[in-house]
Amino acid sequence: MKRNTSYLKNMTFAHRGIHDNTIIPENSKEAFQKAIEENCAIELDIQYLKDNTIVVFHDDNLKRMTGKDAQIQNETYQDIKKLHLLNTTSKIPTFEEVLKQVNGKVLLNIEIKKTERYQELLEQLFPLLDAYHGKFIVQSFDFRILRYLKKKRSNYIRGLLVKEQDKLSMHFVNFFLTRSNYLKVDFISHSRKGLTSKGIQKRRKKKFVFVWTIKEQDIFKYKDLADGFIFEK
Repeated sequence: MKRNTSYLKNMTFAHRGIHDNTIIPENSKEAFQKAIEENCAIELDIQYLKDNTIVVFHDDNLKRMTGKDAQIQNETYQDIKKLHLLNTTSKIPTFEEVLKQVNGKVLLNIEIKKTERYQELLEQLFPLLDAYHGKFIVQSFDFRILRYLKKKRSNYIRGLLVKEQDKLSMHFVNFFLTRSNYLKVDFISHSRKGLTSKGIQKRRKKKFVFVWTIKEQDIFKYKDLADGFIFEK
């Protein structure tokens, strides 16, 4: 049965919530609250900790956002729960906390970060999303994650993240996209660079293409090139 994705057309997502990384840090409960107040869909990132906790955080290393030089996937929640985001009182939230906070008020676009323990992560994630009373979509750079989602949760709206790099990388992306039954994604989330390529624009005839990450005031520049917009203020 074909899933309805029409509501994604011209959707705007606040990249890691609405933040300034001064008063309001990215991927914080405060950034998500600001997005909710502005009735804006939220893009966020999830990471899998050593103790199987799912948290909302972008970087592989904690240093930029917390000052602690450590790979986040090697930490437990006990290790990080007292860390502060930048020079604020905000802390790294668990994904479960964020789901309770958002509670269906706005659409969630969930980026699942790469991990060798992706099957464990997804099996922990499924009960949380299955019980969630709100709209969400999921995206990832990792083909393995998207393949596992297709097998286990084909009802989820799924997207492939693409960053134009070297020709070999793009060859693999195109290979998996043309083999539509392998990943069977509903949308492509593409970086600004390379968005004008004939291949990407041709794919818009069959599936939505989002662009990341652009400034809010530049959204109008991409109206003819993308179907959804992941932006920062």
